[in-house]
Amino acid sequence: MPRRRSRVRIPPGARKAGLALLLLAVLAGLIWLVTRGGGGSGGSTGPGGGGDFGDRIRELATRRGIASGQVRGDDPIRKVDGVFVRTWRITAPDRDAVAALAEDLTAEASAWEGRVREERPRRGEVQALRVDLDGEAFDIRLGLAARQPSR
Repeated sequence: MPRRRSRVRIPPGARKAGLALLLLAVLAGLIWLVTRGGGGSGGSTGPGGGGDFGDRIRELATRRGIASGQVRGDDPIRKVDGVFVRTWRITAPDRDAVAALAEDLTAEASAWEGRVREERPRRGEVQALRVDLDGEAFDIRLGLAARQPSR
């Protein structure tokens, strides 16, 4: 005669506790998704909830005649007081392009409900901006391309 397997009985209280833990985990996951802007790129999201501010920096620089090779993004990324700070270094062809790009970045930050403050430029920089978005900041360092000596 074959041997019968014994069934493990789970007490009703343990089932309820397990179900409650599962529901809490699902709720925590939903809260995390909502606070992260729907999961997107993991970074800040712009007007309408899409995109990344870094993408907008590249687009604005291109619009001002700055070659993509002259835009170095996220160089470096660091965390300061719980805020991820992304450093961008942009080399513009002339001071007019620097001024126009700074205006564009200020307007864009406002559309993203961010705050902009001008910082003291370091050696080799013409202008420095800090764009503060929720939980993320961008240090944008603007410099000029070296001029070729005339012959």
